[in-house]
Amino acid sequence: MDFSAALLEAKAGQKITRLGWNGAGQYVVAQAGYPDGIAINGNTSEALGLPVGTVVAFNPYLMIRTVDGSCAPWLASQGDLFAKDWAVYVDRPATAAAAGVLATYVPAGASTVTPTCPTCCNHDHRAGT
Repeated sequence: MDFSAALLEAKAGQKITRLGWNGAGQYVVAQAGYPDGIAINGNTSEALGLPVGTVVAFNPYLMIRTVDGSCAPWLASQGDLFAKDWAVYVDRPATAAAAGVLATYVPAGASTVTPTCPTCCNHDHRAGT
């Protein structure tokens, strides 16, 4: 699917990923933000120069879960915006993860999910190979 379709999936609560990303297990989610505000912690207080506990509104944003399990705000690159290999990311149970299968993808138009390749192997995952 293209990025516009993937963004709609993210806004609907799905995790999205690109089949072309080298790092297995990476995905993007839409965060609703805090339109009514939230009390800021020490890190945000220091960055903004406001007292801890100050209520600040946060706008919606995209967040990526990286290969190492950390999270960060995310902006799409030009390549990401025009790519057609976006898919919904589906978590795998612990037993599959232990076997080296980190996730499955549901490519656009596919009737079944295909396993994540644990390395950059250039397989066409949309064809299930």
